Amino acid sequence: MQLFQKPGKEAASPRLNRAAFLLTLFLCIFLPLRSPLADLTTSAVKAIPDVLIVLLLLWYLVEKRLRISLLPQDLFFLGFLLTAFVSTCLVHHYSILRYVYQVRSIGIMYIFYYLLRDIRLSRGQMIRVVKTLQSMAVVLLAFGCIEKLGLKTIAFSWDVALSIYAPDNYARMYSLFYNPNTFGTFLVFTLLLSMVKQRCWKDRTPVWMYAVLITGLYLSMSRSSVMIFALALVILLVVELREHTLRAHAKRYVKTVIVCILSAVIVSSALSAAGSRYYDAVLSKDEKYDWLVKMQTGFTMKDRFGELGEAYMYSGVSNLRIFFFQTGLKVYRDYPILGTGFGTFGTSASLNYGSPLYKTYGLMDGFYADDQYITILVETGTIGTILFAGFLLSILWYYRKNPYKLFCCVAFGWFGIFFTIFEIQIAAMLFWLCLSVDDTLLGNPME
Repeated sequence: MQLFQKPGKEAASPRLNRAAFLLTLFLCIFLPLRSPLADLTTSAVKAIPDVLIVLLLLWYLVEKRLRISLLPQDLFFLGFLLTAFVSTCLVHHYSILRYVYQVRSIGIMYIFYYLLRDIRLSRGQMIRVVKTLQSMAVVLLAFGCIEKLGLKTIAFSWDVALSIYAPDNYARMYSLFYNPNTFGTFLVFTLLLSMVKQRCWKDRTPVWMYAVLITGLYLSMSRSSVMIFALALVILLVVELREHTLRAHAKRYVKTVIVCILSAVIVSSALSAAGSRYYDAVLSKDEKYDWLVKMQTGFTMKDRFGELGEAYMYSGVSNLRIFFFQTGLKVYRDYPILGTGFGTFGTSASLNYGSPLYKTYGLMDGFYADDQYITILVETGTIGTILFAGFLLSILWYYRKNPYKLFCCVAFGWFGIFFTIFEIQIAAMLFWLCLSVDDTLLGNPME
């Protein structure tokens, strides 16, 4: 084992490289379809990416003859997982299965990143990956349009539709992710990769593809996604001004902006109108859909941002982010050193195994924290939080000279405020994919 050696010193074999490339393409296609595939078959299909990543890891270890290199971020992450093991299994005596489930949830895509940063995909392979993501965005928007037109009663999970408790969320496009924020995150990272493909790899993305991505982002009404992408555009504009290249690109930028705005507004308006007609003509005549009257199906992105200036609360509903956060701080004060253990506070493992904390602290069964950082604080305490902070800071330090990767870190960290981002496989996969891109392929993407 070698510590702090720059990954990729020894090139991977062509067969291992191709296997990693094919796995990346598979994940780009499979992960957006994972939830509906599980609905149609069995939940066991969700484990397919995990199995394939572990198999690639074993192949990698055999080829490397167990000679692996570790960076400080790897050691911090391992220390964090060890702390969680002590808290979960040795202090609180929870089942090892609970711990393993949570490690798998947050760690499997980190293994994927570890492999890709050493195997290193080529420029041509990365272009293929980005084009695959763009193709999936078209598929997702198409299904999302059917979802919007049918008010989530056509080609959409009935259980998910009934679980949308907030009336204004019903108008948002969930697509095949069954979650508008996940959809928004997918689109943001696909947009970032598309921009890099064009600026660094000289492979232009058609204007209509940007229109697809922006239209999907608009219909997801994901404020966190829109804000971070707006920041990316501001940074791009500043760089263009600094490098005196804005005039040369101005015509293309103006054309792209106009097409994207028109696409988003026209598609959104058309779907809202079609949805209203479908309700009046079909759904209103069936008592099964009476509950749809309460949903704000005409809600817009403008309305979503308007809520930011209001003290907007759903009366009588306790499962709000602010409630989770306050409750999390209360739990942390009771378990300040090592926390409550993995899978005990609004994470994927707690959804699967439940938690003995919920009754004590007035939390409902099956709640999801929607905040990565409060779950870390609660479940691993001060020690685990310090190690996790070291993990994040070491990543920032390692990529401090690459503006593109630094921005990806900022974006991913921003998303962590609004949902447990490390547990969302498609989001984690895209983030780690961005960081794994070989620096020689990027140069300075801001140039």
